[in-house]
Amino acid sequence: FINEVVLCHNDLLNGNILLPNDINGLEKEKQKVIFVDYEYTGYNTRAFDIANHWNEHAGFDCDFTNGYPTDAKQMEFIRHYVEKSNPEMLSMKDWDIMSEEMASTINKNALISHLTWITWAILQSK
Repeated sequence: FINEVVLCHNDLLNGNILLPNDINGLEKEKQKVIFVDYEYTGYNTRAFDIANHWNEHAGFDCDFTNGYPTDAKQMEFIRHYVEKSNPEMLSMKDWDIMSEEMASTINKNALISHLTWITWAILQSK
């Protein structure tokens, strides 16, 4: 599931995610998050897209100590992500093991995300 190739945003920094305000009294849980700036959209693995998003939590100052999601936040993110995209997985008997393996795969993809943006920066500097 987490290594499945899907259409990805590939640049989910905070500035590309619009969080809803109160929309006509609709409960916040029922409101939709809006992604913008699709110039890097393409096919990739879910793990890469999530890893890139987690890397972006460090901000432009690259504060990975305070910005990168903690293990608990990673598990919460994965649970919410799976709940929306493949909810039957949550009821599988080995869900805890699966979610930890997903987190491990995503964290490995964080290194690939760094390499991608390093390459991008080198190419932009020429």
